[in-house]
Amino acid sequence: MLSSSRLCCYVCAHVLLGTLPATTNGPALPTAPPSAPKRVLVIYSDERLLPANVIEDEAIRKAFAKDPTQRIEFYSEFLDVARFGGEVHEMRQADFFREKYAERPPDLIISAAQPALQFLVKHRSTLFTQVPVVAHGAGREALGDVAADPEVP
Repeated sequence: MLSSSRLCCYVCAHVLLGTLPATTNGPALPTAPPSAPKRVLVIYSDERLLPANVIEDEAIRKAFAKDPTQRIEFYSEFLDVARFGGEVHEMRQADFFREKYAERPPDLIISAAQPALQFLVKHRSTLFTQVPVVAHGAGREALGDVAADPEVP
């Protein structure tokens, strides 16, 4: 049985690669390697060296590494909301992400914890509008009104 953290990483990897098997108990079917690497952006709510973030980052990378035929580029961002909060800072961060990833948009976003998911939901209309988001460590209540949208699983 997979732990919830490992199950989330397993599902994330297969969502991005399009190889999610009918059950999470078996391996995915082999697929042809993509022509370009897939980009995975992980947005953490807290600082980089928080032990939970280090462990989660390692688990995510291991999950994606299970299929050596897939090339994955990882990008990590840290909101550090405990030390840098507030509306002005949040807007600057959204603008920074929009500019930084304009030429290299992610194929998948993983939000780590509720503040990261809330940030993405709040700025969804202008930031990564078509990129799938896999939430980890946040409940549906973090989605607010977005949870009522039938497009949101």
